[in-house]
Amino acid sequence: MTTQPFSTKVTVAEAIKVGNRKIFWPIKGMVIGLGGAQFFVTLYFQHKVFEFMPIVFGVSVLLLLACWAWWAYHIVEWRFWAVAHVPDLKKLEVRARENQLIHNKLDQLGRFEMAGAETRERYKNWYRRYQSNSKEEEAVDKSLPAETTLAYSWKSQIPAYYMGSVGLIVLIGYQFGLGNYFQMAIPIGILMLGISMVFLISFAIKKSRWPQVLKINDRWVQFKQESPIPWGAISSTVSSKEGGRNPQTYLTIQTNVGQKLVWKVTDLNLSVEELDHILDVYRARAKKN
Repeated sequence: MTTQPFSTKVTVAEAIKVGNRKIFWPIKGMVIGLGGAQFFVTLYFQHKVFEFMPIVFGVSVLLLLACWAWWAYHIVEWRFWAVAHVPDLKKLEVRARENQLIHNKLDQLGRFEMAGAETRERYKNWYRRYQSNSKEEEAVDKSLPAETTLAYSWKSQIPAYYMGSVGLIVLIGYQFGLGNYFQMAIPIGILMLGISMVFLISFAIKKSRWPQVLKINDRWVQFKQESPIPWGAISSTVSSKEGGRNPQTYLTIQTNVGQKLVWKVTDLNLSVEELDHILDVYRARAKKN
């Protein structure tokens, strides 16, 4: 990770983005690459698949250990960098836990992170050093226009594209002799392509029905076609991602009168950090007006 001068500060969203790119992108690449290789090897050697099971299991275990080792080593490096460059350590901790970058508090290294006793003690002192100057992040972004409209994005449908592409490859492969090795090529290819089309058509209907999901400016926040909520009536806004295999994104609005609104804003192709940043910027502008 390229180390910036300590005087250079970054936002929480930027720090989380760096952490995801440095840690999780290589892990996802390893998992997708090996998973795809195992899938096609299984297709090719389907008659001997049980002979290969011990090898597949062993490779899967090694992959799991490699993913852990990558995370355990690089998360320590990221912690040192993020603590030194992000002013708002409290918010950084919340976002890092939400993104599964860390699984404990920010002020000490986790039990399964790869670091010796000396490094762990040095990190505690490092954190205390920067904690004394920690302050709430100032939300300023001149690149944001006077009003931002967020809509459902086709980029959020990458899993459907991926499934459809694999199904199409299997069907094309059948024409070039894949059926000689895998008799279920046509049914599986058609099934994957069909499921992909169902997801994409459903998304197209949802996108045409709700052309805008959120409209935000320095006066109010509006969800779909509901009545706008003025910033003066809002006490807090929290973006969150919940769920395991199929996580959903929610925006929780707490009003001054105690009313709590929870809006489902999945498929915007925005991370919760990016959405929080947009909300923070417009709320800061509202306070100045």
